[in-house]
Amino acid sequence: MTIQRFSRFLLSAVLIPAVYASDGGGSVYPVGAETVVPGLMPPPGKTIPEEFDNFYQANGVMDASGHSVVPGFHLRVGALAVKVVHNRCVRP
Repeated sequence: MTIQRFSRFLLSAVLIPAVYASDGGGSVYPVGAETVVPGLMPPPGKTIPEEFDNFYQANGVMDASGHSVVPGFHLRVGALAVKVVHNRCVRP
């Protein structure tokens, strides 16, 4: 019985398409620098530096029909954002 269950699981994992909880399979986080552990805080009285880097590349702008709106369009953008977080240990 265990082999049957495993084989059913394996077959279903291979044949069933991926399911996404957002339209088009995109991320639920907004596009931006701080999407990983946004609530990370240093211990009271300490400071931590954070660095976020991002690279975006696009080779076309398409309309709803899939035709190029801007012929010859190419875009490459690199971004670097630095953030310093300090916990002042202020209590209400």
